[in-house]
Amino acid sequence: MKRLLLFSLIFLCFGCQEKFTPASIIGSASFIIKEFSIPGVSNDNIEISDRSVIIKLPANYQNGDLIKPNIKLNDGFQLLTNLDNGLTFEGTNISITAESKVFGIFTCNIYVVPSEPLILEPESPFYNITIQEYASIAIPVRKLGTINTLSDSGLVAEQPIITLKEKSTGKINTSSTGYIISDSLGKNRVKINFPVTLEAGNYEATVSWRSRKTVINAPLTVKYGKLALDTFGWYATKNDPGFIIKGINIYPENSYEMLIENDFTEPRKIKLLRKNYNALQAEIPSDLDFGNYKSTILVNGKAYESLQPIVTPPYTNFFYKRSIEQPVIGFISQPSSFHSGVCNYYTPVLLIKRSEELVVNVVYPKEWGNSTIILRLTNTKTGISFDLDNLEPSSTVMCSFQFVTRFKIPDAMPDGTYSVTSTVGHKIDGNAIISSEKFGQIITVGN
Repeated sequence: MKRLLLFSLIFLCFGCQEKFTPASIIGSASFIIKEFSIPGVSNDNIEISDRSVIIKLPANYQNGDLIKPNIKLNDGFQLLTNLDNGLTFEGTNISITAESKVFGIFTCNIYVVPSEPLILEPESPFYNITIQEYASIAIPVRKLGTINTLSDSGLVAEQPIITLKEKSTGKINTSSTGYIISDSLGKNRVKINFPVTLEAGNYEATVSWRSRKTVINAPLTVKYGKLALDTFGWYATKNDPGFIIKGINIYPENSYEMLIENDFTEPRKIKLLRKNYNALQAEIPSDLDFGNYKSTILVNGKAYESLQPIVTPPYTNFFYKRSIEQPVIGFISQPSSFHSGVCNYYTPVLLIKRSEELVVNVVYPKEWGNSTIILRLTNTKTGISFDLDNLEPSSTVMCSFQFVTRFKIPDAMPDGTYSVTSTVGHKIDGNAIISSEKFGQIITVGN
């Protein structure tokens, strides 16, 4: 009686913290469930804990993918789940729901663990995998039990563990991910995603589902595929002049360089050191000027063409900065160059209509918050500069999460060609003002 009173007080307190309706029960399922049995399953194989019931089926279980629980609840609880036809568990998740006028709704998850090993049924005597983004295979599987299961430590496990063993070296790779999926015919499959960092070789794959492990009875041959490099852009600083270019299938027999250029310096090439099949390393020459550059990766002397082109690639995609905090100008555009649709973005422009505002992507540390931004345009002929104050509010373009700021071209500023820099004021270091390097291209202002 004291124990029941104690539980009642605990759950009533939890309910008081929420709305003025019965609160969901927080606690052990044993507080609600008085008896739980399944024909053909020993009570020793049924465990009630926390908000779940764990059922370990015996090897001679006769009812296939169906369990028919007999459940008695404690006084004051009513079972809402219809158990007349039992519960089918293979490759799905199952639960029961009870209700109390005092404690509200309670849902109890049921985890069914067959005693037999997983049965994997390869549809091919072997599998060839080419390293690329999203490389995967999906193999039919039986004797899963419920999709969600519990690990040996008692934690909910929603995904099988995939282990790849390279046959010649014995090297183990555990970075592959596995998922249980259902195909168009309703057949359960184990989908195995192969990481882009996986080395080529011949592999044996093991699927682990709780304590049950099964080797896929089909060899996996992994080979390298087509070169793919991340070309979205890079930063380097005076104190950290090296940077990594990530990619896949970076072959050792090729040569790699980066061509950098802008409107203020002569083009030059930087040698890229191949680290492995997934990385190139660049070291900035000590005499390179700070600035914004257009960079082009050269493979065996030819410009690399990305397999995933950017919707609107900016001219400058390499920024050599004095410090990590130094702002940079990503691109310059105007309202008439805005594109809306599934993907919203601005197209960079260099011919500026003075009848429109400037829309500028100025990148600076997010910790600075809403800082004051000044855009400085310097006439390339006269050297006279004009400072443009930012207009409020700034906005974010959803397509590529571009943060843009608007500026009005002053009437006193004559038509002509201009270099562009920005200064950003913030309150982190006593209202410090930090200037960017020149934008990599010269803009032309006219009618």
